[in-house]
Amino acid sequence: MTEIAKFVATVSHQGDMRVIVVPKRLHKKFERYEGSQVKITIEEI
Repeated sequence: MTEIAKFVATVSHQGDMRVIVVPKRLHKKFERYEGSQVKITIEEI
């Protein structure tokens, strides 16, 4: 299933990992993907 979601996010760090912070307003939309692997495309703005 392909779903395109465009939003401004922040790349941060958590220990040795990098984290993409998803805006709170989109949390419910992305609940179904929790625990799944997803493909992220990043474009610097």
